[in-house]
Amino acid sequence: MSKERLAEGGALAATLVGLPSDEALARARERGFDAEAVPHWVEAVTMDLRPNRVRLRLDESGRVVRAWAG
Repeated sequence: MSKERLAEGGALAATLVGLPSDEALARARERGFDAEAVPHWVEAVTMDLRPNRVRLRLDESGRVVRAWAG
């Protein structure tokens, strides 16, 4: 189940790039993912693998510039 969930999160993440953070977070959470926004000033995040998580890297304006599952 976790490999499938990770793949689903990866496909979802690709659709979130370019969106405002609030909209991207809402879409991920609607699909049942733990969504985390990572502000542009944060340099490092933990690299533990959680198939039910989607992370969103934000730019200065709060838009998603990168998104990834895990």
